[in-house]
Amino acid sequence: MPFGKEKMKDAEIISKISQLIQAKKSFWINGDYLREGEAVHWECFVKVLGSIVAVGFDEYLEKYEDAVDLYDVYVRKQFTNIEEALKFILNSLPLAAERLRSS
Repeated sequence: MPFGKEKMKDAEIISKISQLIQAKKSFWINGDYLREGEAVHWECFVKVLGSIVAVGFDEYLEKYEDAVDLYDVYVRKQFTNIEEALKFILNSLPLAAERLRSS
């Protein structure tokens, strides 16, 4: 972590990202890392679909991008509000949580 830059607290993340999602009705982050020399990709999204807030998280080897049944992680959850969805991400999806906390 760069000197002088602190990680955002979860309450700050929820407040900031909730406003963005309310305005745009969606939010998406992604990242990559190497595992045993192979590129692994992950992505996380939040979408507002009427009264439902959908969260998705996928983690997969790049070579399996179009083969959902071969993904390492494939999560789909629904919530009744944006804050609950963001709490789920921060508490349950470490790669996405770390990206949000270090933004």
